[in-house]
Amino acid sequence: MKHIINCHVKDGRPNNAKKLNEAFKSFEGKDVVVTVEKKKSKRSEQQNKYYWACVIMDEIDCIKEHWGEIWSKDDMHSFNKVYFFGDEKVNQETGEIIKVPKSSITTKDNFSEAIEKIKQFFQLQFNYRIREANEHLFND
Repeated sequence: MKHIINCHVKDGRPNNAKKLNEAFKSFEGKDVVVTVEKKKSKRSEQQNKYYWACVIMDEIDCIKEHWGEIWSKDDMHSFNKVYFFGDEKVNQETGEIIKVPKSSITTKDNFSEAIEKIKQFFQLQFNYRIREANEHLFND
């Protein structure tokens, strides 16, 4: 069993000590691991809509225009997972850099950074401009 309890800390104390105590009671007589970390703000629904409606669609249009290929939304997202959302690992024996896809980026800041990388890549490689979020051009 695992308890995830969000709380706010003020003057060194959590605002919901009662919930924390209830969680501890459920493990009476057992050893537990307690981890306390800063809550990360998750990417917003707006960011997600912008990604799928503008970024993905603009990338697909660019690929079609420059390579003559038709990619699905899933194909484009898979590409992004490897090249922009993924992690780089180094093979210690060969020094080769391996791109490891990541299925999701959870924080707003990390997501924004990845979107900027996508926009820069398409601008530099294809001289193709991905729309800005504030343009509100959500065309499919």
